[in-house]
Amino acid sequence: MKNLNLSRKLYELLTADYEDEEARLVILPDHFHEKRPADIVCVNDGNGIEIICFKTLYFQIFSEARGVLSELQIDRGCYLATTVLLLITPEDHSNIRRHEELFLSRLKDSNCDGRWKRDKVTEAFVRREIKFVTLCLTSSLARVNKSPSLWLLYRKLYVITDSLFPTIEVNHAMCFSKSAEAHFSNYYSWHTLRWMFDIGPKELKMHLSEATEAFCFRNPKDSSAWWSLSHVLVPSSDAQKHSAAQRNMLRTRYSFPSSSELIPRCASPIEVESKVRNIVKYIDYAEICEYPPFRCLEKLFQVLHQNCQEKYLERWCFQIKMFERENFAISESSVVHSNTQIQENLLIQRDFKALVMKKKFVLHMLPPTVLKSAP
Repeated sequence: MKNLNLSRKLYELLTADYEDEEARLVILPDHFHEKRPADIVCVNDGNGIEIICFKTLYFQIFSEARGVLSELQIDRGCYLATTVLLLITPEDHSNIRRHEELFLSRLKDSNCDGRWKRDKVTEAFVRREIKFVTLCLTSSLARVNKSPSLWLLYRKLYVITDSLFPTIEVNHAMCFSKSAEAHFSNYYSWHTLRWMFDIGPKELKMHLSEATEAFCFRNPKDSSAWWSLSHVLVPSSDAQKHSAAQRNMLRTRYSFPSSSELIPRCASPIEVESKVRNIVKYIDYAEICEYPPFRCLEKLFQVLHQNCQEKYLERWCFQIKMFERENFAISESSVVHSNTQIQENLLIQRDFKALVMKKKFVLHMLPPTVLKSAP
């Protein structure tokens, strides 16, 4: 049997207890560490622990794990080999299936008709599995942190943990935020967040909502994030039912009892209006010229009264009217000519880019007569 020394070292570092420090896995080219590129380095940069694996070692781990699996021996080494391969070949479906089989087999008691084990040792094993998958999903490798197969595995771990070890605490909000930061507009990350928000308890919903809002205000261009913010504030009942159905499919897969329980968490009209006010201020003060925040407002406006909508848009209508009176009409054709007409006036350029988005939104949400009648 071939050894798994490198794989074991990586696994131990990724699943170690760093107490309150957040850990992140980074894969770097060898030239960043000239002395010992075939090594794993742990660095505390003041914001958390960075576990740095260099490319030479990364490929050696792949070769080592594949060599073990090629021997076709079913033992503890195979689980470790399939685990590290999640980080290297996340869309290898054969490895994913084999890993899940080996993982589940260690959760069941072979002496008691395959009943689920709930002892401390098994709980610790599940914790380490969650840690490893989390660090894969928050790693610096885009093809890993956006892997649909790994995000599906993350969902499965949520269902298993919720059913067998509900006392295990997992910082899901951190996982989603860090993964989204590592890969712009990470669809699979935000899609999983919305799914977990739909089926999760109230405390989890609160954490996910707060993390999503904080991320959005740091990233005005991330359309997936802003769409998720609109979802956590004004969730769709159809989407929630679909999420519950997916959860029950997974529960049935593992012979857990299905559940029809959904804990509703729809923001009140007062809360929605407060969020709208904050987003409008953010757009104004930050001079946002990207449309994702406006797309979020489109959904939030659906629960506001028409008079309330107009109240928040009066200022934008006034800004548009004044600009067009002093310069030129804002339209799709004027966007093409704007660079030549106002290229020497940076202030007008900045105002114009922001007003293009505002006018697009106003015309989408309100009748054209409202804009024409603006003072």
